[in-house]
Amino acid sequence: MITRKEKQFIIVVATVALAVLSRVHGAAPTVELIDTPTAMTLDRGFYNVGFYVYNNGGIFIKSLIGVTEGITLGVNESVERAISTSSAVWHIPSVMAKFRLLGGAPDALHLALGFGPQTYNDGGYRQGEPVQSLYAVVSQGVPLFVKDSFQIFTGGVRYPVLPEAYRQQNFVSGFAGFSSFIGKQLEVKIEVENITFRPEESPVYNASAGFHFSDMFSVELDLQYTYTGTHTLNRMIKLNYNNIFY
Repeated sequence: MITRKEKQFIIVVATVALAVLSRVHGAAPTVELIDTPTAMTLDRGFYNVGFYVYNNGGIFIKSLIGVTEGITLGVNESVERAISTSSAVWHIPSVMAKFRLLGGAPDALHLALGFGPQTYNDGGYRQGEPVQSLYAVVSQGVPLFVKDSFQIFTGGVRYPVLPEAYRQQNFVSGFAGFSSFIGKQLEVKIEVENITFRPEESPVYNASAGFHFSDMFSVELDLQYTYTGTHTLNRMIKLNYNNIFY
């Protein structure tokens, strides 16, 4: 009998397969969904700087730059309880890299190797610090235009390559998301991540509403819900800046 976890994983894989068979022209999927890295990379010369404030007064800063058409590099730093009444906890800055092996066209299937703290979704921390490790990710976006409104469905599967202990079926995770622009400035996103075969792991449900003041600057409010014996709702405010080196 197929378990609930296996059904969820099959749904995500089917979403990706359907996307491959239903290619339409449009804009490319984003480098990240709300909280999950896709196989997309930034174009050469493009960069993104994000400033995040999350649940307990923590601050997270992330920067990404497109070195070539298929290589994106980045660095991030997090400080827990940075603006709370408790003592701040500084984490060691972590680096990120993503190498796109397949894809490029907006409606193509994308495959990439990534390095960073996002290899697997069971926390990714060891003794309080993020684990830097290697993962493979395949994703597909299906862009649609409905009544002058841009929408995109994105689905994918992430597979941990290193450390070797995580290179097994139970640590493969799926994700699926939907993004829609309402008008030219308001963007709404939903996402399900961490869909695995591990019975002790629960999927993570994310929702986001963002306002784009311009092509370069946006503000988002994100909600992240998970259930691991107790209900947990994390809230996050994001300030995003995008630009290009000419």
